[in-house]
Amino acid sequence: MILWIALLVLPSIAVAGPVGRCVNLSNFLEVPRGEVWGPEITTDHLDAIVAAGFDTVRLPVRFSDGWNGAIDPARLDRADRMVQAALRRGLQVIVVLHHFEEIMQDPAEHAATFRAIWAELSDHWRGAPDGLMFELLNEPNGALTTAGAVALFEDVVPTIRAGHPDRWLVLEGGDWAASTGLGHLPRTDARIVHSFHYYTPYEMTHQLAPWAWQGPRPARAWQLETGGAAVTRDLEDAARATDAPILLGEFGVYREAELATRAAWTRHVRREAERLDMGWCVWGFAADFRIFDAARDRFLPELLSALFDDAPASPTCERTIRRECPD
Repeated sequence: MILWIALLVLPSIAVAGPVGRCVNLSNFLEVPRGEVWGPEITTDHLDAIVAAGFDTVRLPVRFSDGWNGAIDPARLDRADRMVQAALRRGLQVIVVLHHFEEIMQDPAEHAATFRAIWAELSDHWRGAPDGLMFELLNEPNGALTTAGAVALFEDVVPTIRAGHPDRWLVLEGGDWAASTGLGHLPRTDARIVHSFHYYTPYEMTHQLAPWAWQGPRPARAWQLETGGAAVTRDLEDAARATDAPILLGEFGVYREAELATRAAWTRHVRREAERLDMGWCVWGFAADFRIFDAARDRFLPELLSALFDDAPASPTCERTIRRECPD
């Protein structure tokens, strides 16, 4: 408990986070054993990610799958090889405990497993380069509220810090990492990032996704002129919610949506996140919300342009919600 008192004396200013432009390596290592949700991600894909201009990859892993008092060695080995390959290429890596469905249903029953997973991961990656970051739990939901997630984080952060005193840790709140959780997340030290996910309006971002709806749903277009102001308000509200570094950990539009709609929404969300000094991590690489066409072995140009079409940052400071300029 003493560790968390540090939150009270931290200055209420925006602090730069470690992530700039990031892509989720989605539908890969968070898949249950025996299932395939997307293409295998290889070192050639990492080379393409570097060449495109990303500085970070987020690696979701279902470390709870096959849990029997320890992480499945084969899954940990695959994660480790991907982490090492990305770090060798100069990419930062966010390793995230993903799809731990059991703890969402019964947090008390599975809290000990959560602690044990992070104890094992902390020991395994002790001494890893600074470019490796830990995200403690993806999208708390169901019975696991923001308060419940905070209790888990408070319990496990001291264990991680014992072997990783300076490693960046990423925390997100309940209701599927909604931005409303940002103001309730703890900040023990300057190496804590607060994260949220953004898929609004959901009827547009998840249009035509068969697993998101019961029954058919019509396609929905999105235009900056009619929808941009609402997105801007949402992200500005998120920016005001915490003085910790903020990561927009997921955002994207389902692959079957019209490409122009996908690009327009993605471009606006990305630009607003950057204006507000948020790092961002688009979901996802080559699967359901893909920005990369694995069959053609190339990024979708419309979406790559939406993520990287802006000019280099001006040296002139621009005062925003999360940035103060010298007088």
